[in-house]
Amino acid sequence: MARSKNKPIRTTKNVVQIAYRYLEYPTDLQVLSMENWMGSLCHLNNEAIQERKEAYKATGKGLTYREQQNALPKKRKLDPALRMVHSQVGQDALR
Repeated sequence: MARSKNKPIRTTKNVVQIAYRYLEYPTDLQVLSMENWMGSLCHLNNEAIQERKEAYKATGKGLTYREQQNALPKKRKLDPALRMVHSQVGQDALR
């Protein structure tokens, strides 16, 4: 359940800006899911960096983001933990 706190953060001449702050209280299952996502994304990011380094050492040219992005569906089929992460979030981890 989220709570919000309202407080004026800055006032200028005849203008009041209000900031909203929402506190989240995830369930234990949601916390576990988020931790699994982060682990999968860290692994994907480290793997992508390693692939770029190996390709550069082998050919003198690195892999592009597009090449790694196009290989992502195959990786998702092989890795069940990566299937749980949304595809766009996985693409963002490659950047």
